[in-house]
Amino acid sequence: MKIIGITGGVGAGKTQILKYIEEHYNSRIIRADEVAHLLEEPGHECYHRLIGLLGKDILDADGNIVKSAMAAKIFAEDGKAEALEKLAQEVSKPSLHLITAQANAPETTSLGRLFDAAASMFGICHVSSYEGEAPVRLQAASEGRQGQNRTDLVEVIDGHPNFVPLLLALSEYTDIQQAAADFQETLAQVLAKEVIRASERENIQKVCLSGGCCLNSLLTQRLRELLERHELQVYEGLKVPPNDGGVSLGQAWVVLMRLHSTAKE
Repeated sequence: MKIIGITGGVGAGKTQILKYIEEHYNSRIIRADEVAHLLEEPGHECYHRLIGLLGKDILDADGNIVKSAMAAKIFAEDGKAEALEKLAQEVSKPSLHLITAQANAPETTSLGRLFDAAASMFGICHVSSYEGEAPVRLQAASEGRQGQNRTDLVEVIDGHPNFVPLLLALSEYTDIQQAAADFQETLAQVLAKEVIRASERENIQKVCLSGGCCLNSLLTQRLRELLERHELQVYEGLKVPPNDGGVSLGQAWVVLMRLHSTAKE
């Protein structure tokens, strides 16, 4: 992975250069001002530390930071600018460490993050604006294409599939639509194999498909086909959404059943 930094004053042409790179090369553009804006949103560590440094006077009625009010505080009080610079260095270190270590995010077991990585590496979607956007847009990008099974590019490490070689290989495709189709077909094949193995080990015949990635109907349909070939009963939510709403309902049901079982004992 190569990292290129572009800097310059106002009107230097940074935006045009970045636009050209984004349109002509399979690359991810990270704009410092957009990152700073995200860090200032409620919920981030930086947001709370800024309030601690500058006070609640910098907030509007909805609790959002007002840049003009923040700037007024910084330049009106001695030492605030230096303190803010120190704060910026502290909150940026974790992100810089991830980038220089060639890591895009902390470790996770979420399938959604795999979709996020694929969508970004294929140049389809770099930032999700709603839950499940990456799997939905990957499906749309692959419409009309027959996905090829590329499980030969999926390594198995300590019994777990490693998709990094697959993503790297597919990101080199000049045909992004085919890359998206091959990714989804391969993913369905790997998931089906893991589910079948687990069902045999646990002697289970019923399988429920849920989670944000099941908003991708192409993946869900292919999984159903592969699992039903092995005579597994596949269930999908009809009255509840397949994303976090459905997952939360399922979690509540599991807890209820456990409480019911405990009460009987």
